[in-house]
Amino acid sequence: MKLLKKIDGYEFIVEKGFHIRYLEPILQNMLWKIRNDWDDYNELFHCCCLMESICRTLDTWIDTHFIKKNESIVGVVLIEGGKIDFNKYLKINGNLQKGNNAMLNYFHIMPEARGNGERWLREVIIPYYKEKGIDNIYLKSSHIRSFSLYQRLGTEVGQYSTKSDNHLYNRGGKIFKIRTENF
Repeated sequence: MKLLKKIDGYEFIVEKGFHIRYLEPILQNMLWKIRNDWDDYNELFHCCCLMESICRTLDTWIDTHFIKKNESIVGVVLIEGGKIDFNKYLKINGNLQKGNNAMLNYFHIMPEARGNGERWLREVIIPYYKEKGIDNIYLKSSHIRSFSLYQRLGTEVGQYSTKSDNHLYNRGGKIFKIRTENF
């Protein structure tokens, strides 16, 4: 576990590997979605399945980033890299294997820590991977309110549409590319 930065009482930490114990922000987001009739996508289940799939792939790595405040986990994001089939996971066609790339997944911040997302990405996560020699960070999101943040940090490189778990909702989203050299 490594403390990357401390700002205003928030600790921005990274730990190598996939660690389910830091996923409480995803669980809390799911509870909000259930209470507000948002959709039936079980992010916790899909997150664990994706991370286990990547863990079983040779020559890959996962970093679990989290924000801690007063000993509580108030934010989480997972970054994966290595020999990952980015086209498979991002569901777009294109040569994403050029360069040393990483993939960002399951970026969640609890309500009491909102307002730290751009800072976390811009001042902590992106520079951390730039220093490690990562050229691009790819991410996909179906969260409409996050699109403007990702457009400020990078460029849109694709769109996708999937059905929710019970096929009750269409989940449209966008795929973004963040070039670390810009930070």
